[in-house]
Amino acid sequence: MRVLVTGATGFLGGNLLRMLCDDGHYVRYLSRQGRVARTALDYPQAECCEGNLNDPLSLERACKDIDWIFHAAAIVSSLERDRSQMEQVNVEGTKSLFYAARKAGVKRFVHISSVDTIGIEEKCAIANEDVLCDFSNLRNPYPDTKLAAEKFLLQNKNTDIQTVVVNPGFMIGAYDTHGTSSRIVYEILNNSGLFAPSGGNSFVDVKDVCRGAILAAEKGRSGERYILAGHNLTYREFFEKVAVLCHRPKPLAVLPAFITLSAASAIEKISLIIGEKPIVTKNDAVFSLLPHYYSSQKAEKELGYVIHPIEPAIEDAITWFSSEKKSK
Repeated sequence: MRVLVTGATGFLGGNLLRMLCDDGHYVRYLSRQGRVARTALDYPQAECCEGNLNDPLSLERACKDIDWIFHAAAIVSSLERDRSQMEQVNVEGTKSLFYAARKAGVKRFVHISSVDTIGIEEKCAIANEDVLCDFSNLRNPYPDTKLAAEKFLLQNKNTDIQTVVVNPGFMIGAYDTHGTSSRIVYEILNNSGLFAPSGGNSFVDVKDVCRGAILAAEKGRSGERYILAGHNLTYREFFEKVAVLCHRPKPLAVLPAFITLSAASAIEKISLIIGEKPIVTKNDAVFSLLPHYYSSQKAEKELGYVIHPIEPAIEDAITWFSSEKKSK
């Protein structure tokens, strides 16, 4: 297939580009200022197409003669000050790409979203695609804008282009160039994981998510969303796994909620005052207190999605971060 990937300079998009190339697909990736994706360096056959989500003409060029689109590009931030920019990219940019894809006759549009658009069930229950609540009451711009993009796409499911949404869990692995979800491994590797927040998440190998996204392009039903999650663990349980694998101390304790929130609020305020991006925000802290547990049963049944052990993904992240540190 002839495939277009957005977000290839990021964590998921970069790993997806590698897998698609290894599978023998022709891969084109969208890049602002023509910046070469890190993972594309090993695949000279991958074509870089300069453009961005808010430039319709560049999107038309990118979509020409393409069969499938994997839309992984997005601004990831929990800062309210970034909401306007995120609406422009995450929502309006998705609309522009969809219109360009439909005009170009693209067959399949796989939108890579997040489980954060789904919300959670009651405390410690496992959520699926039918959950009726979401996180809109928390006023976090990332799930808000990703959910808005999903709603637009699913409302346009009866068009010539088949649209499928996938919702990854908390991804772990190599090539996390922007320090997103795998940053948690980096922090523990650098002895910064002595205290864990009280919530939990569904931790998944980024390679499982990439394979699940490809399966969604092959088999997914148009107008459906599929959770691509993994192992439902408390943060303390996950921290302990990472600590053992990178030979670091296990977390000493789970932080009380008020300490987690107070510390995050202080870090956010100080960072913004000195003009730096905070490593954690109050919105991040609020999410870290919640049990983000999800079922991938629908994807397993309909797509053949497989969840592998999380330990190899942790080892991939440790190896990659360690090599990055040595190269600097």
